[in-house]
Amino acid sequence: MARITLFILCLLLSSRLFGQKEPIPSDQFSITGPLEKPIVITLGDLKKYPDQEIGTVKITNHRGEYKKTYEGLRGIPIRTFLDLAPISTEKPKDLSTYYFVFRATDGYCNVYSWNEMYNTDIGNHVFILTTDGTHELAAMPERILVLCTADIQTGRRLLKGLASIEIKKAE
Repeated sequence: MARITLFILCLLLSSRLFGQKEPIPSDQFSITGPLEKPIVITLGDLKKYPDQEIGTVKITNHRGEYKKTYEGLRGIPIRTFLDLAPISTEKPKDLSTYYFVFRATDGYCNVYSWNEMYNTDIGNHVFILTTDGTHELAAMPERILVLCTADIQTGRRLLKGLASIEIKKAE
């Protein structure tokens, strides 16, 4: 009987260890990289920027399976913040070698290239959410959320608990 109890206890613990981590809400994020100094954006700072209506977005996983629907979304375009951290380069074509690593509090990452953000329509569809349809930003349980509404499988780049955006250069 003790072995069965021990086995069940181990099974329950292992499912917690190997399951998806619960995102830790974030109250600020930093932008780092080849900048004069890192930039830190807080929840209070986010309130200073105009947001726009995004509407309804269905979240699907990597297989296209439905997971959730967000209604009444509003957000601030991410380029608003990336523009605060311009990359200084001698040759404009060097910008094509840069990319942005969006990192969540639980370690989850999304990567966007500079060209993707500034040379394609994708850059017009990446937002920091200011409301998830039911909660304002400070009350969102998984704040700060980043969502790309142009993705086919929207859940792959739904990042919960944004902690940092790292600007990096491909070698």
